[in-house]
Amino acid sequence: MHFADPASYDDVAAAYDFFWPSPSPEVYQVLDDHGIRTGSILDVGIGTGLASLPLAQRGARITGIDPSPGMLALARVRLPDAELVAGRAEELPFADRSFDAAISCETFHWVDQPRALAELRRVVRPGGAVAIWWSTISSASEVPEARRAAAADAGLEPVGDALSRGFRAFFAAPFAERAMRAVPAAILTTVDAWVGYERARVELREAYGSRASAWCDALERRLLRAYGRAEARMTVRTVQYVYLARV
Repeated sequence: MHFADPASYDDVAAAYDFFWPSPSPEVYQVLDDHGIRTGSILDVGIGTGLASLPLAQRGARITGIDPSPGMLALARVRLPDAELVAGRAEELPFADRSFDAAISCETFHWVDQPRALAELRRVVRPGGAVAIWWSTISSASEVPEARRAAAADAGLEPVGDALSRGFRAFFAAPFAERAMRAVPAAILTTVDAWVGYERARVELREAYGSRASAWCDALERRLLRAYGRAEARMTVRTVQYVYLARV
């Protein structure tokens, strides 16, 4: 498994923070139903704090860990009361049974999953909840086809979906309970904002290197032909896969 260099996220932290879509309200209803609402919550791969913000607003005590100093600097602005630590999911610098719950959003495709899951089981109290999720663009949206066409325009292979490898490590981990929920959602955005989001995707740099900009330019041309102008509104339909466990 390939792990992203934290410096890659430092370089795009500001763009990520500005353009990255926040998790949908439907995800937080799932978390609430699973008992993740208040108390002490660890956010693994906290990034700029987008996923933890709704929980902090509900009164949760947030601790976040991320390997990127650039991301953590922005998280400190968004979550001034949180404890934020530089580090990796595979070696959490916390004592056993430190947290009531743990979350991780759009992170586990970058980590050594069995090691990270073992660390979550270690630091969450018995009976505590774990929620790991990330999203994929729905086939009902025009974006997947536009992405494939942009890759062809730029003479590149399409970037694979992070979920295509599945999440076998989650179902193999000895949690007391395990479940998965597929949560449909819609991102209301504009062509310009969506292209900004695409340019902030580290996956593109990892896959395309110096050609990532050419792919983004090709995608922008495709979307402008489809929508007419940069300010045009577009709806991107997604499915958020939420993996829920009990320690």
